[in-house]
This record gives sequence, C-alpha cells and structure tokens, in this order.
Amino acid sequence: MDEFDLEAVYDAEIAPLMAQIIDICKKHNLPMCAEFLYKNDDEEGEQYCTSYVGVPKAVGVSDHMEELWKIIQPRRSAPPLDLTVRNADGTVTQMIRILP
Repeated sequence: MDEFDLEAVYDAEIAPLMAQIIDICKKHNLPMCAEFLYKNDDEEGEQYCTSYVGVPKAVGVSDHMEELWKIIQPRRSAPPLDLTVRNADGTVTQMIRILP
C-alpha cells in the first residue's frame, strides 16, 4: 500500500459528522460501527479511527454487531520506546529507539 496521510481531512471533515452520527445512534439505541484508515507510512504503519456504539442486549443488539466489533477493535500496538542516556553533566551520550 502506498504511503498517505489524510488525518487532516478526517479531523476537519469526517470527525464532526461522526460526532453527530454517534450522538444520534446513542440517543436512539442504534448500534453502529465504522472504521477509517486515515494514514499509512513506514514509521508508524497504518493508523485507524474506529467508532462503535453498542446497546444493551435487552434492547436487541445483534450478535453480528458484537462480532463485527471484535474484528475491527482498534489495533493498539505498543508505542516505540525512546531512551536517552546522559552522563553526569547532562550531556546526551546515546539515544535509542526501540520499536515494537
């Protein structure tokens, strides 16, 4: 897949609409799930925004929605660990980035 970064588009144009959709779904107990792949690059990989509105079983949420949520739950990999080694006077002697 080619690299791309559409986070600004998502933030400016889609997120406000998703906030409205989520509010409406919650108000009416309407289950929904949505996922957007807004960025892909070599450094961070694929970045998603995933939204889910579930409703209590008593309201009649389907098993299908529950299973779909299990599949698209946000992929949370461990963030990189950045280590900085300094000597006694504070001078940086080594910088290490550990990728998961």
